[in-house]
Amino acid sequence: MDLKTYRWIFATGNQDKVREIRQMLPWNVISMKEAGIDLEIVEDGKTFAENALIKARALHAYLKERGQEEKTIV
Repeated sequence: MDLKTYRWIFATGNQDKVREIRQMLPWNVISMKEAGIDLEIVEDGKTFAENALIKARALHAYLKERGQEEKTIV
């Protein structure tokens, strides 16, 4: 599996975070906004990790509903 052929959607609205991730990873990392996704996700977890999981699950469900989950990593 060539990870460079996948679309990596970073579940954040923070463009600085996306920029930092792009500098670290050699893959096609895009923000939700750049992917055309306007999804309001309630982050009600108690930890950073819980909120990250909430966002990943919500984004995956959104993509799956629209048949867009192929070749996408959240």
